[in-house]
Amino acid sequence: MADEAKAKGNAAFAAGDFDSAVNHFTEAINLAPTNHILFSNRSAAHASLHHYDEALLDAKKTVELKPDWGKGYSRIGAAHLGLNQFDEAVEAYSKGLEIDPSNQGLKSGLADASRSRKKRKLETEFGEEKEKKKKKAQSQEDLGGQVKETPMV
Repeated sequence: MADEAKAKGNAAFAAGDFDSAVNHFTEAINLAPTNHILFSNRSAAHASLHHYDEALLDAKKTVELKPDWGKGYSRIGAAHLGLNQFDEAVEAYSKGLEIDPSNQGLKSGLADASRSRKKRKLETEFGEEKEKKKKKAQSQEDLGGQVKETPMV
């Protein structure tokens, strides 16, 4: 029965019907609550719906049930990436690669997370620099607008 619900979930996922996929995987999980693949699949469906908090919960359950399965860490990384938690994504993908060093999905995810983290760092540094310049310009304007006392003669 769980296999039937899983098959329906996989078919719905393949058809792009992610809401139905979540429902079918949930049905399968209710029938087989220790099956890590079901949580992994539901995590992917949630991520496809941009429900990254739910995707992360299912991904963590996947790893709890099967800590030696690299794909579970890939699900955690993807959820963190969707949540813009780049450091955590890099950490998850790296952990997965320790378990499964040849996994292309983990390698690709790590590269994406690393790029996103670097981009955010550069944007943050640029924003801070821009803010400093703005404050400096404002302070110079403030000084220029003050009434200056003329010396008494």
